[in-house]
Amino acid sequence: MLAIAAGYRTAETGGRSPITRSHSRPVIPLRDRLQADLSPALRTRDQVRVRALRSTLAAIANAEAVDAGESVPGSGLWSNEVERRLLDEGAVAAIVVAERDRLRSLAEEMAAVGQHDEATSLTAQAAVLDEHLDGVGGHTGS
Repeated sequence: MLAIAAGYRTAETGGRSPITRSHSRPVIPLRDRLQADLSPALRTRDQVRVRALRSTLAAIANAEAVDAGESVPGSGLWSNEVERRLLDEGAVAAIVVAERDRLRSLAEEMAAVGQHDEATSLTAQAAVLDEHLDGVGGHTGS
C-alpha cells in the first residue's frame, strides 16, 4: 500500500513504473486514487461514495478485460490466463467521465419521474467522481 501512496505501481497493482511530473513529485494515478478512497468509504459506511467508487472501478476493470476469444486453449492450472489491457491515464479518466455523465443522466431521469431521493443520491455519486476528476487531463467537474 505504501508503494501506491508514493505513486508507484507494484506487481500487485499492475507492475507499472512511477508516474511523475516535472517537479519530481510522484502523481498518484486516478485508478489508484479511486481504489484508495474506497477503503475509508467502506469503514465509514458512506454508501454514496461506496456506490460511486465501486461502479466506476468495475467499469475500469471491464475495460481492461480482454476478449475470451483471444486466449488459446491449454491444459493445466492457469493455462488460459491472459494479460489484462493496460489503460493509460487518459483512458481511465474517460471512463470516469462517462460514469459521471451516466449518473447525472440517471439523476435527471429519476427527478423527472418524481424519484427525488434517488436523484439526490445519484447526483451525490456524480459529485464524488467530480472530486477525483478535478485537475485530471483537463477534465473538470462540469
